[in-house]
Amino acid sequence: MDEKSLTGYELSKDFFNFMYENPNIANPTSTALYFFIIEHSNRMGWKQVFRLPTSMAMDAIGIKNYKTYIKALNILIDTGFIRMVEKSKNQYSANIIALVKNTKALTKALTKASTKHMAKQVQSTVSIDKLLNLLNSKPIFITSLNNTKRNKFYFLCIHSSNKAPKYKQNAIPNIISNNIKSWKLSSIINNLKIKDYTNQNTELQENISTLNECIKFKEAELKEFKELNIKQSLEEKNILENKISILENDLQDALNKKELFKSRNKEINFQLQNFKYKVLDLEKKLMDSQFNLAVEKREKNPLLR
Repeated sequence: MDEKSLTGYELSKDFFNFMYENPNIANPTSTALYFFIIEHSNRMGWKQVFRLPTSMAMDAIGIKNYKTYIKALNILIDTGFIRMVEKSKNQYSANIIALVKNTKALTKALTKASTKHMAKQVQSTVSIDKLLNLLNSKPIFITSLNNTKRNKFYFLCIHSSNKAPKYKQNAIPNIISNNIKSWKLSSIINNLKIKDYTNQNTELQENISTLNECIKFKEAELKEFKELNIKQSLEEKNILENKISILENDLQDALNKKELFKSRNKEINFQLQNFKYKVLDLEKKLMDSQFNLAVEKREKNPLLR
């Protein structure tokens, strides 16, 4: 997705326009998932294609059931708000998706309904009483007044409340002498400029929340990485066990063939030895027959007698 041509505001506007036109498709789970995908894409730098870890998305929008998550994801895919680039093999791996601008969203119906709703509203005319901020008001410096004006000021301060007791005229100097130190101290406190750390505290809180989100995101990635490693190690273990069993079977077959060949070799040696004895016996018989034949020829030939 191109960051310059498309923003999160435009995506959310198109999404709500489409859901207003199609109330039968509108689903709070798919809405939460879509806005989390926009936020995740923003954190990833608006990459065109990015990974969406299943466990992290389910934790972010509070889904416990994997089927509910898949249903919401399929709604976003079917309505054309996201495009599935590569589907995960199981619930422990990440889908690879891309944000898409939905051109099916119409703006007329929702804009017209919003205009009618705003026309029905009546502006309130009730006034709101705002409390005075006494801390920011300028203090009155009593020391700058002369004695007469100072006495009158103290007298008015004492009798400004309806519940305040009525003092006699000659009791005012005693009250002034007893409370003048506290009034001077309060005027000094009002003049003190206390440094405002509100902005710094806000920035620190934002940084802490950002760090917590990053930690949560890294933990989700680590969990997914561990699960993938465990799965891969189990698959490799099964493959190795299968190979070992095949090799053991081959070895056993080879040993059996070796024993068979040994037994056959014994039989062949025995037969060979028998054949040798038979050949010797035949040679002896041949020699005997030749000797007998020579004896017969000698007896029959008169010249050899």
